[in-house]
Amino acid sequence: MGLFEALFERVFAAFSDVFGAAVKAPIEIARTVSSVDYAHYFGPFKNYGVKFGPFLPSENDVDTCARTIWGEARGEGQLGMTAVMNVIYNRVRTGGFGSGFAGVCKAPKQFSAWNSNDPNYQKILSVTADNDQFADALEIAWRGVAGQLPDITKGALYYYATSISSPSWALSMNTTAVIGQHRFLMPETA
Repeated sequence: MGLFEALFERVFAAFSDVFGAAVKAPIEIARTVSSVDYAHYFGPFKNYGVKFGPFLPSENDVDTCARTIWGEARGEGQLGMTAVMNVIYNRVRTGGFGSGFAGVCKAPKQFSAWNSNDPNYQKILSVTADNDQFADALEIAWRGVAGQLPDITKGALYYYATSISSPSWALSMNTTAVIGQHRFLMPETA
Protein backbone atom coordinates (compact mmCIF):
# COMPACT_ATOMS: atom_id res chain seq x y z
CA MET A 1 0.00 0.00 0.00
CA GLY A 2 1.39 3.39 -1.00
CA LEU A 3 1.51 6.56 1.08
CA PHE A 4 -1.58 8.02 -0.49
CA GLU A 5 -3.57 4.84 -0.16
CA ALA A 6 -2.65 4.56 3.54
CA LEU A 7 -3.71 8.16 4.14
CA PHE A 8 -6.91 7.55 2.20
CA GLU A 9 -7.77 4.58 4.43
CA ARG A 10 -7.33 6.66 7.60
CA VAL A 11 -9.32 9.61 6.29
CA PHE A 12 -12.02 7.31 4.90
CA ALA A 13 -12.46 5.75 8.34
CA ALA A 14 -12.80 9.18 9.96
CA PHE A 15 -15.33 10.44 7.41
CA SER A 16 -17.30 7.20 7.54
CA ASP A 17 -17.69 7.63 11.28
CA VAL A 18 -19.03 11.16 10.77
CA PHE A 19 -21.12 10.80 7.63
CA GLY A 20 -22.00 7.10 7.64
CA ALA A 21 -23.44 5.42 4.59
CA ALA A 22 -23.76 8.67 2.63
CA VAL A 23 -20.05 8.64 1.72
CA LYS A 24 -19.45 4.91 1.58
CA ALA A 25 -20.69 4.25 -1.96
CA PRO A 26 -18.66 6.98 -3.73
CA ILE A 27 -15.63 6.15 -1.62
CA GLU A 28 -15.87 2.44 -2.37
CA ILE A 29 -15.93 3.29 -6.07
CA ALA A 30 -12.89 5.58 -5.71
CA ARG A 31 -11.09 2.92 -3.68
CA THR A 32 -11.34 0.43 -6.55
CA VAL A 33 -9.56 2.68 -9.05
CA SER A 34 -5.82 2.03 -8.98
CA SER A 35 -4.44 5.45 -9.93
CA VAL A 36 -6.98 8.08 -9.05
CA ASP A 37 -5.84 11.64 -8.57
CA TYR A 38 -6.31 13.30 -5.18
CA ALA A 39 -9.33 15.40 -6.15
CA HIS A 40 -11.09 12.27 -7.39
CA TYR A 41 -10.51 10.57 -4.04
CA PHE A 42 -11.77 13.46 -1.96
CA GLY A 43 -14.15 15.24 -4.33
CA PRO A 44 -17.27 13.39 -3.07
CA PHE A 45 -16.82 14.83 0.43
CA LYS A 46 -17.73 18.31 -0.84
CA ASN A 47 -21.22 17.00 -1.56
CA TYR A 48 -21.70 15.84 2.02
CA GLY A 49 -21.11 19.00 3.99
CA VAL A 50 -17.33 19.01 4.44
CA LYS A 51 -16.04 22.52 3.90
CA PHE A 52 -12.52 22.81 2.56
CA GLY A 53 -10.31 25.81 3.24
CA PRO A 54 -9.20 28.13 0.45
CA PHE A 55 -6.81 25.50 -0.94
CA LEU A 56 -7.67 22.32 -2.81
CA PRO A 57 -5.28 19.67 -1.52
CA SER A 58 -3.05 17.89 -4.02
CA GLU A 59 -1.24 14.63 -3.40
CA ASN A 60 2.14 16.36 -3.82
CA ASP A 61 1.21 19.10 -1.33
CA VAL A 62 0.07 16.58 1.26
CA ASP A 63 3.11 14.35 0.79
CA THR A 64 5.57 17.27 0.95
CA CYS A 65 3.90 18.76 4.03
CA ALA A 66 3.82 15.36 5.74
CA ARG A 67 7.52 14.81 5.09
CA THR A 68 8.25 18.32 6.35
CA ILE A 69 6.31 18.06 9.60
CA TRP A 70 7.60 14.52 10.22
CA GLY A 71 11.18 15.65 9.63
CA GLU A 72 10.81 18.74 11.78
CA ALA A 73 8.66 17.53 14.68
CA ARG A 74 8.13 13.75 14.79
CA GLY A 75 9.67 13.72 18.27
CA GLU A 76 6.95 16.14 19.40
CA GLY A 77 4.04 13.85 18.54
CA GLN A 78 0.80 14.89 16.88
CA LEU A 79 0.60 18.22 18.71
CA GLY A 80 4.08 19.27 17.60
CA MET A 81 3.50 18.15 14.02
CA THR A 82 0.19 20.04 14.00
CA ALA A 83 1.97 23.19 15.13
CA VAL A 84 4.54 22.93 12.32
CA MET A 85 1.71 22.32 9.84
CA ASN A 86 0.06 25.49 11.17
CA VAL A 87 3.22 27.46 10.33
CA ILE A 88 3.26 26.02 6.80
CA TYR A 89 -0.42 26.88 6.29
CA ASN A 90 0.07 30.39 7.71
CA ARG A 91 2.99 30.98 5.34
CA VAL A 92 0.99 29.84 2.31
CA ARG A 93 -1.95 32.00 3.39
CA THR A 94 0.25 35.05 4.04
CA GLY A 95 2.38 34.74 0.90
CA GLY A 96 6.00 35.63 0.34
CA PHE A 97 7.46 32.32 1.53
CA GLY A 98 7.25 30.25 -1.66
CA SER A 99 4.68 29.13 -4.16
CA GLY A 100 2.03 26.86 -2.65
CA PHE A 101 2.50 24.26 0.05
CA ALA A 102 5.36 22.34 -1.57
CA GLY A 103 7.11 25.60 -2.46
CA VAL A 104 6.86 26.88 1.10
CA CYS A 105 8.16 23.61 2.54
CA LYS A 106 11.11 23.38 0.14
CA ALA A 107 12.09 27.05 0.12
CA PRO A 108 15.84 27.28 0.78
CA LYS A 109 16.84 27.30 4.45
CA GLN A 110 13.28 27.48 5.78
CA PHE A 111 12.65 23.95 7.02
CA SER A 112 15.97 22.33 7.89
CA ALA A 113 14.76 18.80 7.15
CA TRP A 114 14.92 19.74 3.42
CA ASN A 115 18.55 20.92 3.62
CA SER A 116 20.64 18.26 1.86
CA ASN A 117 23.24 18.31 4.65
CA ASP A 118 20.63 17.84 7.42
CA PRO A 119 20.62 14.39 9.07
CA ASN A 120 16.85 14.21 8.53
CA TYR A 121 17.04 14.78 4.76
CA GLN A 122 17.55 11.16 3.72
CA LYS A 123 15.02 10.06 6.33
CA ILE A 124 12.24 12.28 4.97
CA LEU A 125 12.90 11.01 1.47
CA SER A 126 12.68 7.35 2.44
CA VAL A 127 10.00 7.19 5.17
CA THR A 128 6.81 5.32 4.31
CA ALA A 129 3.30 5.16 5.74
CA ASP A 130 4.30 1.95 7.49
CA ASN A 131 5.89 4.27 10.06
CA ASP A 132 3.11 5.17 12.52
CA GLN A 133 4.41 8.69 13.11
CA PHE A 134 4.56 9.31 9.36
CA ALA A 135 1.02 7.96 8.95
CA ASP A 136 -0.01 10.54 11.58
CA ALA A 137 1.93 13.21 9.67
CA LEU A 138 0.06 12.32 6.47
CA GLU A 139 -3.28 12.74 8.20
CA ILE A 140 -2.25 16.03 9.81
CA ALA A 141 -0.90 17.29 6.49
CA TRP A 142 -4.10 16.41 4.64
CA ARG A 143 -6.20 18.22 7.22
CA GLY A 144 -3.80 21.16 7.24
CA VAL A 145 -3.72 21.60 3.47
CA ALA A 146 -7.51 21.32 3.43
CA GLY A 147 -7.73 24.10 6.03
CA GLN A 148 -9.23 21.78 8.64
CA LEU A 149 -6.71 22.18 11.48
CA PRO A 150 -7.13 24.58 14.40
CA ASP A 151 -4.24 27.03 14.57
CA ILE A 152 -2.64 26.20 17.89
CA THR A 153 0.25 28.57 17.11
CA LYS A 154 -1.99 31.67 17.02
CA GLY A 155 -0.87 32.65 13.52
CA ALA A 156 2.86 31.96 13.87
CA LEU A 157 5.02 32.24 10.77
CA TYR A 158 8.27 31.10 12.36
CA TYR A 159 9.56 28.71 14.99
CA TYR A 160 12.78 27.36 16.40
CA ALA A 161 13.82 24.59 18.76
CA THR A 162 14.05 25.75 22.37
CA SER A 163 17.15 23.57 22.77
CA ILE A 164 19.17 26.27 21.00
CA SER A 165 19.80 29.90 21.90
CA SER A 166 17.38 32.39 20.40
CA PRO A 167 18.47 32.99 16.81
CA SER A 168 19.19 36.61 15.91
CA TRP A 169 16.24 36.69 13.48
CA ALA A 170 13.90 35.84 16.38
CA LEU A 171 14.94 38.72 18.66
CA SER A 172 12.54 41.20 17.07
CA MET A 173 9.56 38.83 17.11
CA ASN A 174 6.73 38.09 19.51
CA THR A 175 6.27 34.60 20.89
CA THR A 176 2.79 33.28 20.14
CA ALA A 177 3.16 29.83 21.69
CA VAL A 178 5.61 27.32 23.09
CA ILE A 179 4.60 23.80 22.12
CA GLY A 180 6.83 20.96 23.15
CA GLN A 181 10.40 21.88 22.33
CA HIS A 182 9.51 24.61 19.82
CA ARG A 183 8.91 28.35 20.25
CA PHE A 184 6.48 29.86 17.72
CA LEU A 185 6.76 33.48 16.63
CA MET A 186 5.25 36.35 14.65
CA PRO A 187 6.97 39.54 13.54
CA GLU A 188 6.17 42.47 15.82
CA THR A 189 4.57 44.37 12.95
CA ALA A 190 2.32 41.49 11.83
